[in-house]
Amino acid sequence: MHRVQTRAGGVECAMNSATWNRWLLRAARMTCVGLPLFLMWVLPLDSLYLTGGDEGIELTKGAYFARQGYWPVEVWNDQPLAHTRLYGWLLRWRPDPLGPRWWSIVTFAGLLVAVHGFTFHVHRDHAVALAAVVVLAWSPLVLDLSVAAMQEMPATALGMVSVWLVLRADEDENRWLLLMAVLSASAGIAIKLTAGFYAVAAFLLLLRRRCGGTDLDRRVERQMIGWPWWYALGVAVGCWLALWLLDGRPVAAHLASHWAALDAARRSSGAESAGPWMFLFGTHPFLWIFAVIGVSAALRSRRVIGGRCWDGFILVGVVALFHAVLRPWWEYYALTCWVGLVPIAAKGWVVSLKAWRGSDGRARSPEGRGMIAWSAAAGALAAGVFWGWAWLHQLVALRNSPRATDSRLLASLRQQIGVAPGGTIYSVEPIAAFWLGLRVPESLLVVSQKRFLSGDLDPAAIPGEVRRARCDYLVIPQGLDLEKLPDWPALLRESYILVAFAEGREIYVHRRWRPSRLETRMQW
Repeated sequence: MHRVQTRAGGVECAMNSATWNRWLLRAARMTCVGLPLFLMWVLPLDSLYLTGGDEGIELTKGAYFARQGYWPVEVWNDQPLAHTRLYGWLLRWRPDPLGPRWWSIVTFAGLLVAVHGFTFHVHRDHAVALAAVVVLAWSPLVLDLSVAAMQEMPATALGMVSVWLVLRADEDENRWLLLMAVLSASAGIAIKLTAGFYAVAAFLLLLRRRCGGTDLDRRVERQMIGWPWWYALGVAVGCWLALWLLDGRPVAAHLASHWAALDAARRSSGAESAGPWMFLFGTHPFLWIFAVIGVSAALRSRRVIGGRCWDGFILVGVVALFHAVLRPWWEYYALTCWVGLVPIAAKGWVVSLKAWRGSDGRARSPEGRGMIAWSAAAGALAAGVFWGWAWLHQLVALRNSPRATDSRLLASLRQQIGVAPGGTIYSVEPIAAFWLGLRVPESLLVVSQKRFLSGDLDPAAIPGEVRRARCDYLVIPQGLDLEKLPDWPALLRESYILVAFAEGREIYVHRRWRPSRLETRMQW
């Protein structure tokens, strides 16, 4: 009788576990699909003035391609043109940034799906897989990057999808999934070269699983032993074709500017917007804490012997290499770090939440379980509440951020367009050119810190480029001490007239249009 009760209890427990896993899987799917749809619904993406730092450059490049229909090879550009061409097509459909921003949100959904699938592969735990989706969505910068018209989110999503498809192809012995992984990695690299780190991680995962001992019989192993090398060859060929068809420049030309900027960044202490490790530890310390707990829990798990958790460690190792060698380093590169750490940190978060529960799933008293376990659970719960509150605060701030329709700078510039119809503009913030439909001279289309570091453009040469292009409008920071900047004072005295102040900017119009003059510049 006792055996029957035990068996019945075991069957009931298995049924409850299966039901619980189904609900967790549904919750993860609803999050992966519902959260992006929620962002599309709640945020005024067609009218937000700016959602990300480099969004102005990317939208201006896309508008240039939409207007010209081609991209001059001689124009400096540090990334492939796949994204610029896509933005050009989307901006022909709608001139506002709705299409590019929706594209970022769609790829964000793909990133959540890939992280969920990868985490479940590593831990075989639906609760941890759902936690990975939640923790990634709540990570710093992710909300802004998920809606910004930038390359980081699409490239990261396609790279991580390739990693996930590689594991699925290995488990199912499916060559078509391997082909899709190759195409996904190639597309990611064609958008942003840093997506190649995910291709490296996918190759190492395949290499370890194919050559490092698997449960496959010898016959199947002999047939599939070449998969890592076929994947690497496919990605190399796919990237070469994508760059050749969409860009027209050889791979060496793409890498040249990066190597030049890398060398300059190593020699210049101020070349980075933030130190990578200090920024990562400072902005998301909870993620690192739970990652340490997750590693400890994984090392105690028997699955380490089977090798699944090593797949997560390989991804983290590649991410660490990414941040160790990449220069110059910008804050949005942290997205790669979050993606690499989340599968392990989610394990630590779930383990901490469950620390106060026994192996049978029932809560134990503090005396029986220990105050350390209760403290870990309370800390995990507090971290989750803090992440959720920070995410809501970011969402409200983004929803209430300035609109293009309310910008006094754009209004002031529109008043001058009647004086100088059409025309070209140089602005420290190129997003103004995008909203007004003005052209940016080709030599000044991409003005960034990386371009300065690569040696392609000297900041002191910008006035000469403005003079050569005869820009109709200039927008520079208000109160800037131009006397300390070579050639700027002479250029303004000879060719431009100050016409307005708006939002901390000075607006100049070329003298040939005979605009109305303001009396003086403001000095700070």
